[in-house]
Amino acid sequence: MDRLWTCYKSALDTAAWEVLGPHRQAKQTWISNATLSIIEQRRKAVLVGEVEEYKRLAGPRRRALRHAKHQWAERIALEGEQCLCSSEIKDAFTKFRQLRPERYSAVNATEGYRWKPAV
Repeated sequence: MDRLWTCYKSALDTAAWEVLGPHRQAKQTWISNATLSIIEQRRKAVLVGEVEEYKRLAGPRRRALRHAKHQWAERIALEGEQCLCSSEIKDAFTKFRQLRPERYSAVNATEGYRWKPAV
């Protein structure tokens, strides 16, 4: 019975891989699909061993990442401004707080300091 299940599961996985392709998901929510495709091209160039292609895609990848993050920040800032215009201070603060770098996190006051690097 286990053998039958593993054969069935592998057949389903293979068919899904061929039809749908790999599941691409960004680690950061602000990375766009266009940027993900550039990252995937660069990754494939490394796997194949095309060093020149890998180096050539470094610039477009950096530019696409900067552009995607800028677009994300602009969208968050506009949503925050709309919250301020409608007197929703708490929601606006939440939006603006998303723009803060995540490397710092609040610490208990009992520990003696307010901010520390996130682990």
